[in-house]
Amino acid sequence: MSKSFFNYVKKTYPQQKKYALAALQDAVLMLKCHDESLYQNLMHYFQLESQAWLQLRELVSTQGQYLLPTIRVCTGPVCHNKKSKELFLKTYAYVQGQAKKYVLEETHCQGKCHQAPVVFVENQFLAECREENIISCLK
Repeated sequence: MSKSFFNYVKKTYPQQKKYALAALQDAVLMLKCHDESLYQNLMHYFQLESQAWLQLRELVSTQGQYLLPTIRVCTGPVCHNKKSKELFLKTYAYVQGQAKKYVLEETHCQGKCHQAPVVFVENQFLAECREENIISCLK
């Protein structure tokens, strides 16, 4: 889905920084779930530096009408060894089947390696997380 969305962005928006916010808002509204690779593609397309892109994402997430529940799965080295990538993919498959929209992101190390794999659902921290834990938080 993110590849077709990225093609939509290229057809709809000129490759200028001033259109990045509108494209990001479209991503939030049109996709049930998207991952870091979509963010990276948009960041490169609009030629934004990492810090500017993070600020733009923060702006979108703080605007009330664009606020979506966020699920962040740590895929740092220790969490990765504890199968966090598989957890991310299972969560992705689950939220794709839901009517409600979510933002699903992979994150780098969250500094909670002793509790791996680590997931944040909204502001709720889940230690030694399994798919069932995430699903129960979403209900």
